[in-house]
Amino acid sequence: LHGDATGMTATLRMNADDQPIINGALRSLSAWDATTFNGGWRQRPVVGEATLNGLNLARFAALIPDLPHLAGQAEGTVFLAGTWQQPSIGGKLTLSGIEAKIAANIPTLSDGSAELEFVDHTIHIVRGAIDLGGAPVTVAGNIVLGKSTQIDVRLDGTNALLLQRHDARLRANLALSLQGPLDGLTLSGKAVVTNALFTPDLSVWQSGAGGGRRGGGHDGRMVPFEFVDPPLSTMRFDVAVSSAFSDTNDGVRLATTLVRADADLDLRLRGKGAAPELTGRVVVRKGKILLPFSTLTMANGEVLFPEGDPFHPRVNAIANAQVRRYALTLQVDGPLADPQVRASGDGLDQRDALLLLTTGSTSGELTDENGQRAVLGRLGGWLGMEAWRLVDGPADPDTTAGIFERMTVDFGRKISETGKETIDAQVEVTKPDERPSLLIYGERDRWDEYNAGLILRF
Repeated sequence: LHGDATGMTATLRMNADDQPIINGALRSLSAWDATTFNGGWRQRPVVGEATLNGLNLARFAALIPDLPHLAGQAEGTVFLAGTWQQPSIGGKLTLSGIEAKIAANIPTLSDGSAELEFVDHTIHIVRGAIDLGGAPVTVAGNIVLGKSTQIDVRLDGTNALLLQRHDARLRANLALSLQGPLDGLTLSGKAVVTNALFTPDLSVWQSGAGGGRRGGGHDGRMVPFEFVDPPLSTMRFDVAVSSAFSDTNDGVRLATTLVRADADLDLRLRGKGAAPELTGRVVVRKGKILLPFSTLTMANGEVLFPEGDPFHPRVNAIANAQVRRYALTLQVDGPLADPQVRASGDGLDQRDALLLLTTGSTSGELTDENGQRAVLGRLGGWLGMEAWRLVDGPADPDTTAGIFERMTVDFGRKISETGKETIDAQVEVTKPDERPSLLIYGERDRWDEYNAGLILRF
């Protein structure tokens, strides 16, 4: 600090790891006297400048509440002018190597960069970009600093990774605006989902929606995600969520041991970060329900999020299967947390239709000695496949269909002359849904003979 008749000058130099990262000077022009120290200093003119060279942004992480991680470097020059009471700040900064974790539910922002211009109390984001799961998201707009910081920025991205959990992954094209004060932000615009995979822990042995708020708590509420800390918890949403796929491997996919389905989205995301609300519908394009002794093909299906009750979605689905000589239909309808399940088939009551789907036998066959032997045979085959799955480990939904996904086995479409059930088995060699397709075929026919061959299906 140095002073003379022309004024006062404060110089600043900051080193880190023996390297200068800040060099600056602050000058108050004209001499300081008794009136200056009696309050007149507020009106004194002041000028200053500071040069930043490799300033580590991690040093400022503690100044930002609830920010788990921040890294990167800043370079540039900042200028100060005006009076002590009303200073004006200007300058330019270049940020590089930005890495930040803003919430547990959001993937880490990485490989970020930005060019900032300061004009008085406004920060202009001239150019900004951040990486979300290998996809760039551009950022542009203004931040006005003050007692109530105001944000007005635009976010645009292609195939950005928005969610990555052990049971979910979601990528989308973004055209979003983030506006408002820091404690009352609004995120609006469009998110077009390009790739999504959901693998919740569902099986035929479970009922209801399971525990935890994410999948539906004990009251059946379904909350897609949630933020606990502000400003994300107080942020409002008004985002149209749809889906568009350009590749056969893309899509919104549900993959569990019970259901495999591809779907289209027509949703609206509203509410606040602490309790987001989805309205609209999820429509199944194609899907299968996988039961121990039958595989049903979904004729149609949708999950509806009502406008007046978005936390309690409803499901409606119809699936069909051929089990032995019976054509069966399964209908699921009602609240997603506790739907009604009904089965039907020609000449069958609901009990026998459900038994055929889940055990491969009717109630009459379960009480008949020959029928019981047939059931034990099917059960042994199923337990063998389940044992192999246990050894082989869980299926990877991102890979091509495995041997069990390509195999269909039908027991008892006919009864042989010796009273044995026929067996029809097919294994698809080509990719699923590819036409023409090639299959390996094997059977035990109604004359108790074993046959094998190839099928070319057009």
